[in-house]
Amino acid sequence: MPVVIKAAYGGGGKGMRVFENSNEIDKFFSQLKSEAKNYFGDDSMYAEKFLTNAKHIEFQVISDPKNNYAEIIGQRDCSIQRKNQKIIEEIPSSFVDINNLKTIEKNIKGLLLKNKYEGLGTLEFLYQDNEIFFIEMNTRLQVEHPVTEEAFDIDLVKYQIMVAAGYKIDLSNVIRKNHTIECRINAENAKDFSPSPGTVKFINVPGGRGVRIDTALYTNYKVNPHYDSLILKIVSKGKDRDESISIMKRALDEIIIDGINTNIELHKWILNQNDFVKGIYNTNWLEKNISKFY
Repeated sequence: MPVVIKAAYGGGGKGMRVFENSNEIDKFFSQLKSEAKNYFGDDSMYAEKFLTNAKHIEFQVISDPKNNYAEIIGQRDCSIQRKNQKIIEEIPSSFVDINNLKTIEKNIKGLLLKNKYEGLGTLEFLYQDNEIFFIEMNTRLQVEHPVTEEAFDIDLVKYQIMVAAGYKIDLSNVIRKNHTIECRINAENAKDFSPSPGTVKFINVPGGRGVRIDTALYTNYKVNPHYDSLILKIVSKGKDRDESISIMKRALDEIIIDGINTNIELHKWILNQNDFVKGIYNTNWLEKNISKFY
């Protein structure tokens, strides 16, 4: 049975490798520990079962242990990935039906309060055959938090500050109002994923109903080669999934970023695939099908 061995402080695919047998472990384990040490300053490792047909599901949480309060604010589907890097996030996870969900949510809240966790965070899981398997907890505000904000029409950063400042919060009556999708626009070649630093000669961002743009780009902005390639996030929101997809397609058609390469065309291609429309995808789907995009 394949196993995945990860760095204890890993994330985003760094310090992680899938091994098919013990011979591979003997051959590459030392190299993996060195990678973990370089990335995280700690070469501690752990192993777990490798799921071959899993979706990536995560729970947005906020916790205020001083007032014995913890809340889960929806679950995101982040299954469209390349090399464990998320590309598209979505709320709700329409194609997921988790067994014992209420019990799992109760356990998550109990975990937060028992450990006196304060502020925002995200618990990440893999979902397969109606069951979920814990991956890790990210103890921070994540890149994909806007897709939750637009789905529930709330400001997560505001509530994080309120908890830190000692204010009592109550999000128990917050309900999801929209279906939302987030596309991560990266400064990279869409076909070979090579980085594309340089100067933005011209940018036109989409707008209108149901579109949110998070970016620091402007004309003549210089994209630095030394940092993450993420340069812009587009969030679409609609009354249902079909409308959210339609709004996102329109936004992707309207956006123009001249001077550097981006993965905008890849996003357009993904949203037009029948597998994406029907929800027939998992964390391995993009890498298995990307040759069709070329």
